[in-house]
Amino acid sequence: ITPTGVGDIVLQATVAGNATYNSATAQRTISVVVLPPAITTEPAIVGLVGQAVSLPMVATNPPVSWTATGLPAGLAINANTGQISGTPTTTGPSSISVAASNPGGTVNRLGVIRIYDVPNITSSSTASGQQNSAFTFAVTVPASASPAVVSAADLPGGLVLDERTGVISGTPLEAGTFPVRLSAANPAGAASATLTLTIAP
Repeated sequence: ITPTGVGDIVLQATVAGNATYNSATAQRTISVVVLPPAITTEPAIVGLVGQAVSLPMVATNPPVSWTATGLPAGLAINANTGQISGTPTTTGPSSISVAASNPGGTVNRLGVIRIYDVPNITSSSTASGQQNSAFTFAVTVPASASPAVVSAADLPGGLVLDERTGVISGTPLEAGTFPVRLSAANPAGAASATLTLTIAP
């Protein structure tokens, strides 16, 4: 027997009687159910603002419909296929919930979509300080490109960069003019700039 729908199927078998045995009838009920979907794709995307992204969602026990909440602006889910696609217009992380439904029920799976902007360094290209005196300078990146990892090369002795905050600090031990190579990177790309650092004696 191949079920064509859900519900109860009643099977009945009858054995005809004869001179020795009486006839007999037996029944058995089989319940046919549909299992709810199981989403096997993690709803996670890393993309760049202004550039198209696409993620096909997949589930076992084929769902009849898909929905999603929390998608960033510019993205949508295809209710029939489950494909998330579009061109994001805003940056930042978005916590989303994707739901797949069929007659057996609805399941949800959580995920995060991270949309970045290509970083650029917006802080001043020059800075000055005094030898053997405390020095602080903040390398800045627009919020739309955060979080970005900032690095610096060719700093004079006594100065260090905190990659997490982008702050150069310390006490310069030597005087002179130093071309410090700065860079900022995130999953969308990288940018570089030169900071001309003048330390007076």
